[in-house]
Amino acid sequence: MKERLNRFMYGRYGNDDLNKTLLLGGLVFSLISFFAFPKLFTVLAYTMLFSALYRFFSRKVQDRYQENQSFLSWKNRILSRLTGKRHKTAGHTHDKDHTKKVFQCPGCGQKVRVPKGKGTILITCPKCHTQFQKHT
Repeated sequence: MKERLNRFMYGRYGNDDLNKTLLLGGLVFSLISFFAFPKLFTVLAYTMLFSALYRFFSRKVQDRYQENQSFLSWKNRILSRLTGKRHKTAGHTHDKDHTKKVFQCPGCGQKVRVPKGKGTILITCPKCHTQFQKHT
């Protein structure tokens, strides 16, 4: 059974952050529809749920990926305005071999890779030449 499901899903997009948000929004609107404006919130809930299902089973992987990246960018901008901090998007902050550590330059935001385990070091940004101290 698992093999049949894997064969069916091969080449399809699957789940991502936008799908999770659409599903959660659909459930919230579905619950709200019990208490206020049942027709409006039911339509919104079904629209969000069907959109999530369409994206999940879509074979247009590149289009769905671009949609998710746009959503993550939008979400990051909203969260940074609300909290005043930059939020991480999907991605790694360390190299796969764990011998380097990645920091962001406070001046320009450029990512700077430095050796791990060297203690507190002075880092110079290769882009804007800002110097900052970090502990590796």
